[in-house]
Amino acid sequence: MIAELEGIELKAYKVNGKGNWTIAVGNETYLDGSPVKEGDTVTMEEAMELFEKSLPSREKAVNVGINSEINQNQFDSLVSLVYNIGIAAFNGSTIRRKININPNDPSIRKEFARWNRSAGEVVEGLISRRKREADNYFAKSLT
Repeated sequence: MIAELEGIELKAYKVNGKGNWTIAVGNETYLDGSPVKEGDTVTMEEAMELFEKSLPSREKAVNVGINSEINQNQFDSLVSLVYNIGIAAFNGSTIRRKININPNDPSIRKEFARWNRSAGEVVEGLISRRKREADNYFAKSLT
């Protein structure tokens, strides 16, 4: 779901022409911590390796940050959210606090929707992404 929502870009770009340079599956840095720069390119294999190796830190953030019992759909949606907004933003978020109080609180859907901005501007793609993450979060788990 994350790769589909983020998209896979083999040439560095700026989201909506603003912010940091991004490449692969929404990565702003490489595995060694160096920033993506204008003109950078990667192969599909490098993009997928970067994605696969950057994913565990986001999964860990959800595992550490959520102390309520959640199902697989909820976990997947939260990892997608963290992948996009960052670990620090998630750790300080109202959505995390609400989930730790009651992971089935219906107002959590609105908390997903609040994360709809990039560089201070509402982004249509983030509106649809948050809806999809929230829909998945509240779907009946397959596990």
